[in-house]
Amino acid sequence: MTFRKNHCRKAVVLFCFSQSSTRLHDWFTGTDLYKKNLESYVRKEGMQMKTKVSIVATVTLLMAIGFICMKNVPVGRIVLSVVWVCHVIYFFCFVKTLPEEKTGSGGIEYEE
Repeated sequence: MTFRKNHCRKAVVLFCFSQSSTRLHDWFTGTDLYKKNLESYVRKEGMQMKTKVSIVATVTLLMAIGFICMKNVPVGRIVLSVVWVCHVIYFFCFVKTLPEEKTGSGGIEYEE
């Protein structure tokens, strides 16, 4: 479930400049981050469980920071809690789970 710093940087770049150009879109859709984690979801096939868990864990961490910062704003905490619950329900109940890819030694994929 480790998320390389390089992948985090690429995700931040995508978030900040997602609609900026076709060239950026083409670059991002060619990255390993996109191909391993998002391509199957965009094609409406689903996501692997490890991808779902990493997304939910990241969102949970970020929302927890917001939750802690809103200690004097109970309405904000309620809204964050509702959004978090909806997020978890969506990923684990509505997004199809794909089987994990099996790899042998050296990262070489094989089929059974």
